[in-house]
Formats: sequence, structure tokens, C-alpha cells
Amino acid sequence: MRMRNPSHCLLFSPTTSLLALLIMPILAPDTRAQDPVFRKEHADKLDWRHLGPVNMIGRITDFEAAKGEPGKWFVASAGGGLFKTENAGITWTALFQNEGSSSLGDVAVAPSNSDIVWVGTGEENARNSVSFGDGVYKSTDGGKTFAKMGLEKSFQIGHIAIHPKDPNIVYVAALGRLWGPSEERGVYRTRDGGKTWTKILYADERTGCIDVHIEPSNADIVYAVMYERMRDEFDTNDPATRFGPKSGIYRSTDAGESWKRMSKGLPSCNWGRCSLEPFAGKKGTLFALIETERSGWARGDSINGRGPSPRAYMGVAMEDDPKGARLDEIVNGQPAEKAGFKKGDIVTAIGATSIKNIEDLGDSIDDHKNGDKVKVAVLRKGTKIELDLRFGPPPPSGRIPNAGRLGGQNGNVQSRQGELGYETGGVYRSDDFGVTWKRLNSLIPRPFYFCSFTIDPNDEQTIYVCGIQLWKSTNGGNRFRQCNRGIHVDFHDIWVNPMDSEHVVASSDGGVNVSYDGTRTWEVLDNFCCAQFYHVGLDNSLPYNVYGGLQDNGTWGGPSRTRYSNGLTKEDWIKIYSGDGFGAAVDPENPNIVFATSQNGNVGRVNLETGAQQRVSRPRVSGLKFNWDTPFFISPHNNKMFYFAGNYVFRSLDHGANSETISEKISLTSRGSATAVAESPRVAGILYVGTDDGGLWVTRDAGKKWDRIDTNLPDMPGPRYVSSIAPSRHSSGRVFVTLDGHRSDDNTTYVFASSNYGKTWKLITTSLPKNSPAHVVVEDPTNNRLLFVGTEFGCHVSLDRGKSWLKLSGNFPTVAVRDLEIQDRDADLVAATHGRGFWVLDIEPLRQLTRSVARKSSHLFAPKPSYLWRTISRYQSGHKMWSAPKAPAGSAIYLSLDKKPGKAPEIVIKDLAGKVLATLKGKAVAGVQRIQWNARSTAAPPIRSGASSQRRPPAGVPRGGARGGARSGRRRGRSRGTQVKPGTYQASITIDGKTFSQAIELRPDPDFGKDRNSHPLRRN
Repeated sequence: MRMRNPSHCLLFSPTTSLLALLIMPILAPDTRAQDPVFRKEHADKLDWRHLGPVNMIGRITDFEAAKGEPGKWFVASAGGGLFKTENAGITWTALFQNEGSSSLGDVAVAPSNSDIVWVGTGEENARNSVSFGDGVYKSTDGGKTFAKMGLEKSFQIGHIAIHPKDPNIVYVAALGRLWGPSEERGVYRTRDGGKTWTKILYADERTGCIDVHIEPSNADIVYAVMYERMRDEFDTNDPATRFGPKSGIYRSTDAGESWKRMSKGLPSCNWGRCSLEPFAGKKGTLFALIETERSGWARGDSINGRGPSPRAYMGVAMEDDPKGARLDEIVNGQPAEKAGFKKGDIVTAIGATSIKNIEDLGDSIDDHKNGDKVKVAVLRKGTKIELDLRFGPPPPSGRIPNAGRLGGQNGNVQSRQGELGYETGGVYRSDDFGVTWKRLNSLIPRPFYFCSFTIDPNDEQTIYVCGIQLWKSTNGGNRFRQCNRGIHVDFHDIWVNPMDSEHVVASSDGGVNVSYDGTRTWEVLDNFCCAQFYHVGLDNSLPYNVYGGLQDNGTWGGPSRTRYSNGLTKEDWIKIYSGDGFGAAVDPENPNIVFATSQNGNVGRVNLETGAQQRVSRPRVSGLKFNWDTPFFISPHNNKMFYFAGNYVFRSLDHGANSETISEKISLTSRGSATAVAESPRVAGILYVGTDDGGLWVTRDAGKKWDRIDTNLPDMPGPRYVSSIAPSRHSSGRVFVTLDGHRSDDNTTYVFASSNYGKTWKLITTSLPKNSPAHVVVEDPTNNRLLFVGTEFGCHVSLDRGKSWLKLSGNFPTVAVRDLEIQDRDADLVAATHGRGFWVLDIEPLRQLTRSVARKSSHLFAPKPSYLWRTISRYQSGHKMWSAPKAPAGSAIYLSLDKKPGKAPEIVIKDLAGKVLATLKGKAVAGVQRIQWNARSTAAPPIRSGASSQRRPPAGVPRGGARGGARSGRRRGRSRGTQVKPGTYQASITIDGKTFSQAIELRPDPDFGKDRNSHPLRRN
């Protein structure tokens, strides 16, 4: 264990006078807060190391193949940017990695020129974990570079359609904001390649466009799908709003100048999500996949002639309020909305009946019938108003048999739904350019999340529909069957090769899947990484292991580095827990014990040595509720003590076998639950907990008494989701908190610090991006002024405890950083990104980068101890296998230069006897840079008699065969040098006539050759 730096203190001599002490602040004022001593050059050249993994690639939102080039593919990911292959998936190139957002809704390739590629940022799905974008981008060099082309406030892009002959004409389906209203919705068109845009179809501030297509036989005919959806501040499965009166299919016959809504043969009720697919093989033929508010209704409900229910229905969700019943949700299209009720209204009376709580309101509704008209007294922002309400019928309770999981409607039951079954949605077809429609099938699986399909371009009878399963019809949609056996579920896009209908590519939450026999068998392309982690947990093994939960892909663990020469591969990772993966925590005294969780509080303890799993017990509490991403941790003071939280805080004293409740209800509303919980690493029993509805609490006596402290946060516009809490290791009362407001339609970056247990707070976001929601803050356990923050668009460091911030860019992509953890012993910062897997940064130079160091013209940092890890060969065949770069061998040496030097700096490595072993050349750049010594001596060995180091094969003769290969290998080995032995060495550099030196400690491989089978990941 490395020694930590001692705390800073002032030492005064016994003769120091009181007057001197009093005038010292006057004579030496602290101007450090105003002194911009830390500059971007101190952090922006520090490179991260990517760990992957690729076992579960992550959610793919769109797949596009270049016309006429079936091996050139573009893949858009939910959070990891764009990827391209030119050899049908054997190798991939990561594109679009440093633009404004890595969350992509669509990628489009110009049919007339495959070098023209458009990207729409902001995933189109209304999932609770989606990110948002900053407009559309265009490439004219096949994706090598991109230029932003506007629509910055479109938030999410549903689709992009490029004119078949003129690539300057482009239509964009803009969805607009997901968590609130916005004007930047609808269909946009450019006729000059993106220089200028015209909004050509707009419904209202709530209804955006999810799909747009150009008719293949007539480019003047354009189809668009309008869609209203909105999420609230809670992480529920479905959006709060899924249906809208202006959602539907619209058509233009004059290239977008005017539009008409299509209706003949289509559902007449409120629509949800819909997608379109023109069939190029037949003029005027197109298909639609439609969700409606009646999806899943049973035969015999009111759609088929039965009279409406006599029961009254208002269409609200309620919360108790001291003044009455507060309306927490207004159901779209239902009586309350029609009467003008707003979210936040407090109902105080219905007619002559006083309403004091939600029970009173519920009783009053039950006392009425469908069609009754009443006067309702309401408090709206303190003002008394009266609204006229007419009760309506409740939504039907019956559903068709096997109506479908998680919303939507199962397929192949259209014959059982009656003559009005078309009102429930499903698969539709038009053969007259969208004027009239006929329903083919009832299938519409979980539409808000999927709702994508395709028609075989060679056969209109073959239709594929994406859902939890992948569905295929070979008889024109009359009957569908599943066709995704053996691959990960949750499908978002599918492509059929126009040159070969047997060649199918399906994109899912698990990545890209390829079939060459018409979906009978599948190959998973697990050779690029856009893994979506939520959290990270580290152990204290040597080398340490990394664990984390993946979106829809369970919890996985892998080594931070490997002895294998080809780096980390998917074989180095193991799955330890199922479900939607989230957090992971390792017992600090037993690395075989790992806690993990899946959605809604399903926390378990896993023994990696035996494979045994045990669920963490839950106390029996009335109304118990857990967040989708439930927080938990192992106490830093007792490895048997385990904490987790829902709408109460729970503690276990026996590794989760039994649990007890240690708090009152901590949520501020009936829907709220905990999202962050932490304990002071300095003082046992100082606990903090935060909730998704803005509650923030502290106890200083292990849960006997809790104090609410969110009300002390300054200048907040309202309650916000508490995304992380970080009590300090250096000061008992110090604590840091991040709030994520994007679920409340607030993208402000919130990072707060308190020095007195949350009694007062200070916003510490100066020089942080203003509109990048913060997910996590961590304090370095060694340097008490060093902080790191993970945001929706990257990672930042503060070297002065939040007074100023620098972006840790380097080779790090633009990606959401959902969690950070520091391996103190190794001085490694590990980032869990929601789109590009795990990344590791050596923070040793940042720990040493004090103000005095930052002011120096040059500085050579003390290298941390390094290990001479042995190397093991591992067989690798071909180019399709993915591997993360092997961690560099030897020692990392960091150099800081105040300004760019005239020539590249050189560091000389010597042994203790003064012999020069190697000379390392850096870069002629300003700021902090890393220069790696591979722990090899390049001093020339003696040349044996008869040998020549200059021998080369004759011209034209290849270096082949066993003998030639061996000779070539020895020559390469000599050029790399001979590995030195464990010990202490010296690095020195001379700048402007002054020499700086630092010792380098190289340690032997700690357990190479020993029995490493006790832990599944220690084989590396």
C-alpha cells in the first residue's frame, strides 16, 4: 500500500506574536481563487486506456448500408457514436467520437454518393436512460470528418431522408425535447446541403416527427409520422405521455410545401408511435407499423359496439398535499386534460364536497358516473380557480389474450378483434401512396421502445418487425413468427441485403447480428465496443478487477490489465449477475464476494469462487418502493455491513442475509425512491441519502435521527434527481453532491459542496459546461484538493476543490460518464461510460500537480511504482477478434512544460551505477505529457565474432520460413532492448541548463507462476 500525502498544516514558532498572526492575512491575502494557474494543457493531453468489453456491445439504434456496396456498413449507437466497416463486419472504425453528442438517432447515406453521410444526434427512443443530442452533422468523406449542420435544439432525431438523386435535398424528422415542450419539432428540409433549413411540418410544441421518407417512384411525395411523447422525472418503464391527438401519418405531394393527414382505413383514436417503410419494388406501396391508445383492447370492448362503462373516470394521478389533493399527472386526452387541469393543481373541492386528501378525491370520483358534470375548486400556484369537469369512461380493463409484454399488442390475433380491430394498431399496407390503408396484422410489440420494421426489397411478402423478439412473416403479414433464436433480444433495426435476401442484419440491445440463411442461424459481431455501463466497482487484487452493470445486459467483471500479449479480449470477462445491470461493489477483504443489482432493487450477493448467489433480504415495509437503479454500498468501516435504499434506508449487519429499516420514509412523493446513498469514510454512522424526487438527508447517529438538507441547496428552481453523494475522506463534515435535472427538463450542471454536513452548500461549477447534467462526483483519497466529475458529455477534473475545472479530453470520446471510482493504491481513475465501456486514467500526475508545480516552467513528476508484468502468448486468429490495447509495459514518466519547447524533450534513464540504459524522446508541446519507458535497456550489446547487425536478405528475397522468422525476431528483440531487472532506476531531463531527476521503482510480477485459480479473473 502506497503512503498517502500528509495533510497540509501551518507551523508557528513559540515566539510568533499574536499581532503577527492577526496581520498575516492582511499582508498575504489569498488570491488563489482568482489565479488561473491551472490551464487546459495540464489535463487535455492525458490519455485514457480503454478496457471494453465487447461481450455485450450495447444498444444499436440504426443500421445503414451504402447503396450497391453491401459490405460497407454504418452503425449508429445509443450512446457510443458511429461505427463503420468496409468488410462486412470483420473490422470496425469508430467514427463521430468527439462531436457534441455520442447519442445517435439515425445515420443516413446518400443513395447517389456513399461518401455523403448524415448523422442525427439524440436517440429517438423514449427510454428512461436515453441521452440527447445537439443537432445534425454531415460528412463528405465517408465519415472521416463531420461538420455540424444545425438544428441544435432538436434534442432527438427520428430519421433522415436524402433525395435519391440530389444529395443537397435532405429531410429531417425532429422529435424535440423528451422531458418538456419545445418548438424545435417537426419536419425540416434543406435544399442546399444543410446550409439553411425550413420547418415544413409542425403540429405543436408537444408533437414531434419520428419518421420521414421519400417515395421511391416520385421524389415530390414525402411521408412523415408525427408523434407525441414525454417522460416525467421518474425512471418508469413507459413514458408519461405516449399518445396524442396530432400523432399520425402525413403526406406531401409537393416536396413538403403542404401536408395532409392520412386517415382512410387508419385508426381514428389517439396514436402512439408509428413507423413507415416504402416498398421500392412497387410504385405507391408502403407499409406502416402503428400503435394506438387502444392497442391491446379485447374483443367486446367499446370498439366493437358495447356501451361505455357507467363508472366515472377523471384521468389523473394524485399526491397528498396539506391543502388538498395535488395532481401529479394529467393523462393525455382524458377528462382532466380536456377540462384544463394542469400538473401541480391542488383540488380543494368537487361541487359541495371538500377535498382534503387523495382519499377524499377518490371517494368523490367513485360517487359519480360517466358523463356527470361537476364544478371543481382548484388552487393553481396559490390562486383559486374553478374548472368545469365532465367525467368520462375508464380505459377498458380487458386485453386480448397474450396481448404482449410491456405494452403493445401481440400478433396473429387480428381475426379475433372484430370489424373495428384496426383501431388497435398493428401492421398496415397502402398501395395508393398512402391514401387508403388495410390492416395486415395485429402485431405491435412494445412500440414506444421498438416500432421498427422492414420489407424484403426483393419480396413484398416478407416482412420483419422489431420488438423484444424479432418477428418474420413470409405471407404478406397474415402471420408472424419469431426468428431470433440464439441472439440477444430487444431489436431496433433490421436490414435485408437488396442483392441477397438471405443476408439479414438485425440490431438489438446486444449489438449487431448477421444471418446468411434468412434468419435460421445467426452470427454476433462482438468486435467493437459501445457498452452502456451505469456504475463501476473495483477490488484490491493485483492487478485489480473492474465490475459494472450494463444496460439490459447484466453485471460483468474483468481485469484492469492482462499478461496476455494481445491485450484484453472478451474471454477475459465473466458475467456474474443477470437482468438490467447497474451497481457492483466488492468486499474489500474478500475479492470473491461481489454485490450486484438489477432493476427495481433486486440486489444479490455473488460468490465468484463457488458461483453461489443469494438475494439481499428486504424488510417488510408497507408501500416499499425501489428505484430502477437502486443505490447500495458496503460500509468502509465494516465489510459485513451493507446498506441499500428504496423509499427507506436499510442496513444489514451480515452481508445482506438479514436487513433492517433505519429511516423514516425519505421520498418527497409517493412515487419517489432513493438514487444515491453513502457513508462517511472518516466517521462510521454519518450517512447521506438522496432521492429521485429531490430529497436529500443526513444522519450523524447511524440512522436514529435524519435531517433533511436539500432545502439548504441555494438557488434551485425545484427538486432535482440526486445522482451521487461523496462524503470526504479528508474532512468529517465535507460532502459533495451532484444533481441531474434533465428528467425535470433542466440540463443545468449541478455540483455542490458542503463543509458542515449539508447545513449550507456552495455551487462549484465555475468553468464546467453549463448544460451537461452531472452524474457523479468523486474526491481523490490521497489529494484533498483533487475532484473528478462525470457528466453527460465527458469527464472533468478540479485541482483546487471545485474552484476551477479542466476537461480530461485526451483520447477520451464524447460520452456520458455515469460513474467514477478511484483505485487508490494504483492511482487509477476508472470511468463507467454509458456508450463506450470502461476507461482507465493514470491520475498520479494530477495528484502531484499543486499550484506551486503548475507555476513552474518545467517539472518532472515522481513516477509511481510499477510492476514488471510477465507476458503470456495467446493464440489469435484473423482480424475479427477484438482486443483492448495491452497496458503499456514499464513505467509512466510525466513531464510538465510551461510553454512549447524549441525541440522535443529527452529523458535519460540510468541505473544506480550511472550507466545510461535508454533515452526517451517526448513531444514538443506545452502542458503535462506522458513519456513511457518500457523497462528495457537499449544499450547496444557486444557484436559476436562473425555476426553482423547490418545483415539483410538479398533484394527481392522475402523474409520467410522458420529460420528467417527466428532471425528477424531476434533482430526485433534487440531493437526493443533487454528487459531490466526489478530495482530502482533514475529518470533525468535537462531543460535550460537545469537537470531534474526522479527515482523509478520497478517491482517484480507479484504472483506470476503461483496458483492463481482461486479467483476467476486472476488467470490474467
